[in-house]
Amino acid sequence: SESDSLQSIIANLEGKSRDAGRKENELTWRAMNPELTDLCNRFDSTWTTVAEALNDARGNWQELAHAVEEADTVYLDDLLWLLEDMSQKDRWEISSDVLLEHLKYAEMTRDYYKVTFPDSIFRHFVLSVIIDREPPLAWRKSLFDQLHSVKKKSIKKTARTLNRWLTDHFVEIKDRNPFGHRATPIEVIKIGGGDKRDLALATVGCLRALGIPSRMALGNRWAEWHDGTDFIPIYPLEPERLGDVGKDADAEKVYREEGTIALTFMESDTITTRMEFEKHFTLGRWEDGFYWPDGREGSYQDRTYYLAVESGDWLLMVGQRKKKEATFIQAIPVTVIPNDTVSTSISIDLPFE
Repeated sequence: SESDSLQSIIANLEGKSRDAGRKENELTWRAMNPELTDLCNRFDSTWTTVAEALNDARGNWQELAHAVEEADTVYLDDLLWLLEDMSQKDRWEISSDVLLEHLKYAEMTRDYYKVTFPDSIFRHFVLSVIIDREPPLAWRKSLFDQLHSVKKKSIKKTARTLNRWLTDHFVEIKDRNPFGHRATPIEVIKIGGGDKRDLALATVGCLRALGIPSRMALGNRWAEWHDGTDFIPIYPLEPERLGDVGKDADAEKVYREEGTIALTFMESDTITTRMEFEKHFTLGRWEDGFYWPDGREGSYQDRTYYLAVESGDWLLMVGQRKKKEATFIQAIPVTVIPNDTVSTSISIDLPFE
């Protein structure tokens, strides 16, 4: 049974975790655990990745494995996505209770509204534990409980009501950071404010607790929520400007006209057919002297990965690591102009040239 298979993987991991740097490939993994064949077939390549994530957690692997044991099987695919998507540092630190709280309360809000979001939107912008490199702590249940009166029948009415709630509960604290680390949404609410980045992060946390896909806007000065069609700006202390893409010069820079990046991944001078390679790819946009991480996803067409982005300067980065060797990172700057397509390619051969 699936339960017996999970017990088996946990029993086997204790010995394997002593050599956390050693990754088992799929064939070796299945050969060592023949009773997991059905489970591996169910999750296909995803299960192999999650097994590696448990090894990657080192001394904390038992917390992650316990979460897999305890999770409702209906939500197991989403939990496996969380484990796969998590950074190594977060795998080292997160507890099973925190994982299970985020999973439970995110799933509770999935059918809150008439809009149905695809898994990619729900997972990245509702379910995800980390908003902006803050510690992997619990905050979703507390916000869910505090904001029950804010929830309305439609996403738009809920976002508008929340915006007014934020104005009543937050103040901007300029020129100081009251936190010794990246703030969590709960910390910002307890303090009653923070800098623009803190307020944007708390806004995203509140939106996600209400089942609304959301993310930090470029530059971390405000947040964005998804209405089922596109992301819309929400300014924590300015409810009258909800959705205003021309609020000021900063907003106009972010929401200017779009262009397209057409990207191909090359392996041995040939376009790779390993379509999952975009998982090792990240995108950054140049703004105020920095390349700010951008979490958007593209789509494949004829082995080319297309990304719709705002006009401006962008950095395409791809990383790979050989077993027991250093990580190789390649970065390619591109400039996107409105209503045009920039085509480029990235070699995934190691080491990068």
